[in-house]
Amino acid sequence: MKKIFLIILTFLLFTSVHAKENNQKIIRNYQSDELLEEVFELKDEHGKIKTINIKIAIPEDYNKDQVIISPSIFKTLNHFKRFDKDTHINFNLEIINNSSINYFYKKDSLLITTEDLKLFDSNNNYKTTGAKSFTGEDILNIYLPYRTKNSALNSLYQNQNYKIDNNSLNNVLTKQGYLGVSELDKFYLDFYNTKYNLEEKFLDDFPLFIKKEILEGEISDIKESNNNLIEFAYNYFYSNIYAFGFSEDVLSDNTSKKLSIKNHYLNKIKEEYFKNIFKKIDSNTTNSIQNMQLYTNKTLMTNAFKDYNYYAHLEFILEKEENVLKEQGMIIPPDTGI
Repeated sequence: MKKIFLIILTFLLFTSVHAKENNQKIIRNYQSDELLEEVFELKDEHGKIKTINIKIAIPEDYNKDQVIISPSIFKTLNHFKRFDKDTHINFNLEIINNSSINYFYKKDSLLITTEDLKLFDSNNNYKTTGAKSFTGEDILNIYLPYRTKNSALNSLYQNQNYKIDNNSLNNVLTKQGYLGVSELDKFYLDFYNTKYNLEEKFLDDFPLFIKKEILEGEISDIKESNNNLIEFAYNYFYSNIYAFGFSEDVLSDNTSKKLSIKNHYLNKIKEEYFKNIFKKIDSNTTNSIQNMQLYTNKTLMTNAFKDYNYYAHLEFILEKEENVLKEQGMIIPPDTGI
């Protein structure tokens, strides 16, 4: 049986001085080619994608212990750059079990996180930066925010016309007692602690309005090279701007932090909700989840994220009914005499 792909889309699917130590480790699973997948997109009158319907069918002859569900739409995010930065897209996912096996949802298998970009980099065009994401993985060089002329740099240059390339900043920061651009994050920490009479140790610990202020300002054509600021921007984006919700959620600029990709990943905030929906999929039945949503917060978006690449990953696992019941002690394996 052939796997069916109708158009696969892209998406608009961050840590900090100095970034807090991150020991998170992540393992992603990807959908088997044996499953049949169809993707349909619905557009509004302006041609903008508003709804994506996904159908995934378990074949009649499928007999494996597990079914890994990981829609390809999430796997190929942002490759066609068709979504705007004020995205609000609805997803409907339908699972059709054509097999003779009853499947249960595997506890704690729901994973909502960022995508592993190494999957798409067969030519090694993406380079590591030395910065780390909240998943413990390298932040690659396509994740660089723009350096902006924020309030700290305006003050440093006394609001005169100035350049913010590395050479220019190295000169002025060295005169202020910093080790050039490598301590630009430390300069920001000192500046905003002084400005707001605070004593924070990490940029990530600042209130949200200060984090936004650090990333606001006149945009330049300079991509950030300070690793702590690359991590800081990455954390800010996935902690506040990019969100994932379900039908029970009202996604808005006021709720995107609670429903952020990072919060989903670290705290599995929708495990119980998801488990109840996909608790069991019997043989020759269909189950679905409606109105999943991806959302980007317009209020917290800044010039630092112009043309910023962002991705998402969704997966969960179904297990054979008999294996689940055995684990629960409800089926006693036959006595083999051994």
